[in-house]
Amino acid sequence: MKPGRPSFLGKDRWLFFLVLILVTAFVIVVKFRTRFFVGQNDFWSLLFYARHLSWSEKASLYNGFYPIGYALLLRLFPYSYVIYLASLTNALFAGLLAASVFGLVWSTRRLWPAIFALLLAVSYPLIFQYSIYLVPDIGSAALTALAVFLLFKDDLSGVSDSRSRNWHYGLAGVALGAASLWRSHAVVSSLAIIVAYCLTHRIPFRRADVILPLAFFAVAAVQPMVNIISGHGAFETAQKFNLYKTFYGIDWIRLPGVEALEDFSIVGAFLESPQRFAAIYLRRLIKLMVYVLAPLIGFFLVSGVAVKRFSVFAALAMILYAVPVAAGGSPRSPLPLRNVLRNVGPDFGFSVSGEPLHQKQMASYRCACWPSNCGYFTDSRLGQRGFAFGAKIGLGSDFSFSLAARFDEARFDICRSNVY
Repeated sequence: MKPGRPSFLGKDRWLFFLVLILVTAFVIVVKFRTRFFVGQNDFWSLLFYARHLSWSEKASLYNGFYPIGYALLLRLFPYSYVIYLASLTNALFAGLLAASVFGLVWSTRRLWPAIFALLLAVSYPLIFQYSIYLVPDIGSAALTALAVFLLFKDDLSGVSDSRSRNWHYGLAGVALGAASLWRSHAVVSSLAIIVAYCLTHRIPFRRADVILPLAFFAVAAVQPMVNIISGHGAFETAQKFNLYKTFYGIDWIRLPGVEALEDFSIVGAFLESPQRFAAIYLRRLIKLMVYVLAPLIGFFLVSGVAVKRFSVFAALAMILYAVPVAAGGSPRSPLPLRNVLRNVGPDFGFSVSGEPLHQKQMASYRCACWPSNCGYFTDSRLGQRGFAFGAKIGLGSDFSFSLAARFDEARFDICRSNVY
């Protein structure tokens, strides 16, 4: 490497890209063999949101459940090929995640642990599942893994090039900011990583304490700006629905009314029944805190200051992430924790002013869609060659839309009129 010229990956860049290409190819083969199986109805609501993004209709930019990043990418894809291009995107993210995990462990120049970490990153059920499903979770997970790789690569390999480190701080912040635009819970994991990294590297003072958070907020600020432009609060989301689901459960056939969701609060749920609240929250918290055991045990098993520091960082980041996320109801919330571990007021039909919107307006502009009846069914005409998926998403009696997809060999047919 030439003096004074910062490097993104150093001399092992070829190995990084080799792993990325091989894992990407593997996921593409799996997608092809499964006839480009979609796997989750979340993709269809995201596609609906993406197809209705319009700068001329500012309100269409907002969605309380999904940040704009993945939806904007889907909007840029040609509609006839959106399934295939989204599959390729997720395959690339799966490759990026695996390459970041492998690259970080390989920084210690331990081959077999690096290979084991790579196999684990590819085959772990939750990671494999969301590599195949066309949802944004693997994107946020891969960007998070890339950020951790950039932050600790130099520490673990013993590199002391300050210019290279500054670039890594900036790129890591950009990656964490991009992750937050892919999935909302990545905001929490990104902040946890930044705080944990700055605390474990605080003495002596480092440029990372400034460069890393500035780069993160510069990218993550896109979402608050989008919210404001669309006529919503800067930090407004619909995540209160997930909180409500955690403590009261959800009947997907008879969804809670607007009033119940608007009146819900964490404090109210605690005051209503402290014992019940504690039982639900602690049960979810324990499930997440189990992952903290790995870096804590690793701290006593590994040697070297850099590796021990990483163990402390991983444990602290996991704790900072688990405490708030345990109140949410998403089964995918452990995904960012697994990537660190591998390395060793909502809007429910109301505007900002509180005035009710017409259901059709809310559906067209905000895409706040609740699945009232969805499921998979087998199409006898396809046999073993494909599958059929159907979903009906309703917004009260005034509006509903149906969405159906069918895969037959390499053909993809979708009810175009219902998505446009």
